[in-house]
Formats: sequence, C-alpha cells, structure tokens
Amino acid sequence: MLAYYVRWHLEEGWSELLFKDDFPPIADDPVAPARCSAAALRKASTQHLPDGSSVHSWRTLLAALRSLTRNRIPPRGAPAAAAFEMVATPTRLQARALALIAAFKL
Repeated sequence: MLAYYVRWHLEEGWSELLFKDDFPPIADDPVAPARCSAAALRKASTQHLPDGSSVHSWRTLLAALRSLTRNRIPPRGAPAAAAFEMVATPTRLQARALALIAAFKL
C-alpha cells in the first residue's frame, strides 16, 4: 500500500510532465464518463509540452531519472578516508522533475 501511495503522490507532482490531465474538468454528474481538458488532449495529440519538451509515461520518466547517480570516488593511491562523493549533473528534465517534487506539498 505504501508503494501505491508514494506513486500516487509522485504522479500528482509530475502530472505536467506525464500523460496526465493537470486540471481535469469537474463533471456535474458523478457517474458521467470522465472528460479530458483541452490542454490534456493537446498534450496527448502532440506528445509535447508547451515548452517543446517531450511528454513522458511513468516508465519513461523513471528511466530518465535513473541515470542521476551519486558516486563515491576514491583517489588512486590515497587512503580510504580521502574518498569523496560526486553527484552527476542532472539533465534539464531531471532538474525539472526534482524541482516539481520539491515544490509539491504532501
């Protein structure tokens, strides 16, 4: 259950990057079929965001985030205590995804 809850929050935070309706219209009838907003239809048909970047599915966004790593680097010939950590420079998409999660209120 915790994994589903975490995924739900991540999808909410990343909704503008995903094939998800950011602002779905509220139906008057609760049993009426769900309708997509014009922005969601445009996002799905063009497969691009308004800034020109690609829209992602859950899997493709996670695959893009997978390459962001933190590496422990031991200098050659130095004692183990001299090792340091280096974080890979995030791509534009990775930086945007991390900023969206940081701004999202749980």
